[in-house]
Amino acid sequence: MAVPPPTNEAARLAALARYRVLDTPPEEAFDRIARLATQVLNVACAAVNFVDAERTFTKSCQGLELAGASLPAGAIPCSWAVLTSEPLLIEDLSTDPRFCDHPLVTGRHLRMYAGMPLLAPGGEVLGTLCVLDPRVRRLDAREQDILRSLAALLTDQLELRLKTRELAQARALHALVDLEQETLPPEDTAERVLALLHAQLPLAWSGLLQLTPEGLELRHDRAEVQGEAFREGIRQSAWGKETGPALIGPAPLFLDHRPAWADAFPPPQEAEPGGVAWLPLGDGHDGVHHALALVRLDRPSVWLPEERLLLEKAASCLSAALTQEARLEEGPSDSLTDLLARRALQQALGRADQQHAGAGLGYVLGVVKLGGLQQVRDSYGHVHANHLLREFAQQLKAPGLTAYRLDGDEYALLHLWPALPEVAAQDLATLVAGAAGALHRLGYPVEAALGVASVPEDAPEGVGALRAARRRRAARERERRNARQGR
Repeated sequence: MAVPPPTNEAARLAALARYRVLDTPPEEAFDRIARLATQVLNVACAAVNFVDAERTFTKSCQGLELAGASLPAGAIPCSWAVLTSEPLLIEDLSTDPRFCDHPLVTGRHLRMYAGMPLLAPGGEVLGTLCVLDPRVRRLDAREQDILRSLAALLTDQLELRLKTRELAQARALHALVDLEQETLPPEDTAERVLALLHAQLPLAWSGLLQLTPEGLELRHDRAEVQGEAFREGIRQSAWGKETGPALIGPAPLFLDHRPAWADAFPPPQEAEPGGVAWLPLGDGHDGVHHALALVRLDRPSVWLPEERLLLEKAASCLSAALTQEARLEEGPSDSLTDLLARRALQQALGRADQQHAGAGLGYVLGVVKLGGLQQVRDSYGHVHANHLLREFAQQLKAPGLTAYRLDGDEYALLHLWPALPEVAAQDLATLVAGAAGALHRLGYPVEAALGVASVPEDAPEGVGALRAARRRRAARERERRNARQGR
């Protein structure tokens, strides 16, 4: 027999979605109340059920192994119990035409059912705390009052979970506001943003995507399940005339279903596919666009207003990092440190390579990574972190050298046409050590790792020298970590 929808079904489903309780694992707080119901009311079974439009989800069950089960709407009496705010009391299920053929009746020989509605603060019925027993009986007024009190405890538990989540999201928003003020590269910013989002939302996958006329490129991602499947889907996805304009548009898309273009993001096998969110990041320089894409792990998927606010702030944070990257690449100098920027280094290396090809003049290139910057941000805030970056930049200025800021905490030093490359390399090491020492005297707990490469001794041209210098710098960082760990 079909269950008629409640008169306030839209409001009821919206209230249920806010609690994010469907398809969640067992929790002792719910199990304890169900256990107490069986003991106090002397019944064989007690269950905590939540009813959505199409099914009933069993959050907790004592006496039967149904916890985590999802049954079609109308399959159990709880689907009928949510029609009103009054308890549903059935003395003998076998005499009720709606349930007389149910396996709980014919197989488990259960007869009595009592379902107490779980009421949200606005009066919406979210589900039931129900009890069942093989005896034909009816709960008396005292027992009904006990069941009502236990149901109220369950609603209190739901409210506690909701307020805890809202507090965590408020803290996450605050963390994003702080992160937006920092000067990290986009990949580093994305790593922290995505980790924060996955801690707050039921996400299967999220990623920072770069979109060009040729296709989608993944700059950074985070996956809870089947990460490589998502990445392969992105690599193979098409970027066509119909898809492109829809995704580049200025407004975010929050979809509770999987649209056709989401085929680029294969659903995880471990869970039902959820909804998709797509937030353009407001750039588009030289035909290159970026977006924050996310796939939910839960179903049904409803993007709540507070979740959309969190994602929009995350997108703003990533946009700031991309803007900073573009400024470093395009501008002649870095506005924070007043050093020359990445584009200027590329141009200088191009000129130096021409000098080497024409006159045989070599050069020495150093790449410096400033370690401990994140600790300063966390301990003292972004104002002190920016002061640290500026002070370090000033310490890197020296006669005969040109200093550049490449990224948030990465710098480069270029020494053109040295008489003795090995002496020039040692001079770079001395300069960087002195710069780190100056920061220590200011009270900043940082260290600087340097990698040096020469043209033509270590590489035939600038691109190779930059790569070699970064490899040597990374090796130096590993040596320091191993030394600290006693390896």
